Amino acid sequence: MNRLTHTDLDAEFSSIRERVAAKRSPRVKPIASLSLDLDNEWAYLKTRGDASWETFPSYLDLVVPRFLTLLERLGQRITVFIVGQDAALERNAAALRAIAAAGHEIGNHSFHHEPWLHTYSRAKIEDEISRSTEAIVAVFNKLGWETGIDLYGVMDVAEDIIGSEIGITPIVNRSALVLGYAGVYSSFLRHAENAAKRFGVPAAKILEAVGERKAVGGQEDLIIEVAIELANEQT
Repeated sequence: MNRLTHTDLDAEFSSIRERVAAKRSPRVKPIASLSLDLDNEWAYLKTRGDASWETFPSYLDLVVPRFLTLLERLGQRITVFIVGQDAALERNAAALRAIAAAGHEIGNHSFHHEPWLHTYSRAKIEDEISRSTEAIVAVFNKLGWETGIDLYGVMDVAEDIIGSEIGITPIVNRSALVLGYAGVYSSFLRHAENAAKRFGVPAAKILEAVGERKAVGGQEDLIIEVAIELANEQT
């Protein structure tokens, strides 16, 4: 019997690994999915009640190249949620083209992206999504990118179906007023209400304190910290 050398063993193990790899699915389930809400400068100014938002100041030309470079270095492809109003402005076309060209998925982040979206009627919300879809599909059609979406079909839905249902003015209730006054996202409201019940602190005070810290979407965990601090101040 011939003795196996280290070279023979390495070749055998390599062959085994290749056969095992061939049996595996080429698609590996990702550990997590990543997305980015591309909220522009004007959206934050609007939330803060700064009238300068009306000129739609933008930092997309600065931000987009930075995160695209980072993602390319990390070898990641993500979903980028674009606000329809930004897609509707021609000056943002180059930045949006760069996102699609880099292979990232484009998501719909509503048209006006207002923190008080939760106060809208169902028809108004559907109109927000439809208008944003129109703007995003239209700009990518102009850029020569195939979306697979019938632009005129979307327009028909917006005009003939959703448009006929709109007519209800958004209700500006206490919750909406507090959110606007504090300058925080609507996603903070439920967390603040839960924290208020848990720690015995008014939700309005929690939202105002979070707003003073200039918290942005995704920092909801800060609400618990603020609620604890306010509760300690009461004792």
